[in-house]
Amino acid sequence: MRPMSKLAQSEADNKSGDDAPFGSAQNVFDAVEELACMAGIQADLIRLYATAEDMAGIEYSTRRLWAYMRALGGIIKDFKDHGQTLGPRGEK
Repeated sequence: MRPMSKLAQSEADNKSGDDAPFGSAQNVFDAVEELACMAGIQADLIRLYATAEDMAGIEYSTRRLWAYMRALGGIIKDFKDHGQTLGPRGEK
């Protein structure tokens, strides 16, 4: 039997019957990591566009950066609103 991929395992965790709104805390941290990475890419692009004096690129990447940051803020708010508070090692 083949091991499950990370995505398949994540989907299985979400369908585990757990009443947590996010499936598991690991799903939240995976989403935060991905959004932070994407925000970092946009920040780097803004720097490159500034060097190239490309205002259209700066504007576009700034809108994308703002969208990723809003998404991160929403995840954190939802996580807290559902009473989830996990420390650096996952303890409540």
